[in-house]
Amino acid sequence: MIGNRHFYCCHISKTGGDAIKQICMALDLEGMQMTPPEDPTKHHPVDPDGRDFIMSIRRLPAVALSYYHHLEAYWDPSYVQKHERGLYGPAAKWILENQDSERAIRYQTFGGTVLPHGYIRSEFLREDLAAVLGRYYELTDEQRSIIESTRTKKTLDYDHDLAVHFTREQIAELYEQCPLWAELELRAYGDLLA
Repeated sequence: MIGNRHFYCCHISKTGGDAIKQICMALDLEGMQMTPPEDPTKHHPVDPDGRDFIMSIRRLPAVALSYYHHLEAYWDPSYVQKHERGLYGPAAKWILENQDSERAIRYQTFGGTVLPHGYIRSEFLREDLAAVLGRYYELTDEQRSIIESTRTKKTLDYDHDLAVHFTREQIAELYEQCPLWAELELRAYGDLLA
C-alpha cells in the first residue's frame, strides 16, 4: 500500500505494485507512506477512512499468465509443473483451473463494496502514476522526470503475447470466472480483451 492522508493505492499481486513503490520511494514525497515491498501485508486491504481509493490493475489474462510464471519461477517446481509454451497448451488449461484473480480483487475491495476512485494501469504505469500523484501533489519537472526514468525490477522472461497462450474462448472464460475484475477492468480501460 502507498498513500497519504488524501488517497491510498492498494497492491494487487502482478499489477505493478512494487514498481509503483520503487518510483514513489525515489520521489520522496511529503507525507507519503509505503508498505515495504518485502512486507507480506502489502497485499492486505486498507480501510479507506475517507481517502480516495486508487487501484493498480492489469488486463486479466496478463495477470493470470504472470501469476503462473511467478509460481513457476519462485515457488516449489512441483506446485506448477513445467508445461509446453504457447498455442493454447497445458499452461492455459492450468491457469483456467487455478487462477484466483477474482478472490484477490474481492479481498482488496471488501467484497466489491469499496470501489476505486481511479486506476494505475500496469501497461501505462508511469503515465497513470504521474496523473494520480498530480491530483495530490504539485509535481515538479524533476519529479516527473524521476517517474519516467526510475529503474524498476526486471520482469520475468517469458512470451508476454497473450495470443500465444490463450484462445479468444479461453479469454472470455477468464472474464466469466472473474466478474468483478471484468467490471473494474472495463472501467479502467474502457473495454475488455476479446
